[in-house]
Amino acid sequence: MTTMTAEHLSKNTGAVRRALVGGEEVRLTFHGKPYARVIADDRVQEERAELERLRAEVAALRHKLEEAAIP
Repeated sequence: MTTMTAEHLSKNTGAVRRALVGGEEVRLTFHGKPYARVIADDRVQEERAELERLRAEVAALRHKLEEAAIP
């Protein structure tokens, strides 16, 4: 993960683009404290799809457990 200050970001936006194209996350700091992460949109979409798949899997497993528990 690349970390940069808000000041560096304002002076060098190309560094963020290069990091994202390289598959990195960028953590932005302000007065030494992290306040944001920048992640490539395609990665966000992939992670959301995976999260939705996992939620559906958990729901299906809960349903199976509920059916098995009914006498």
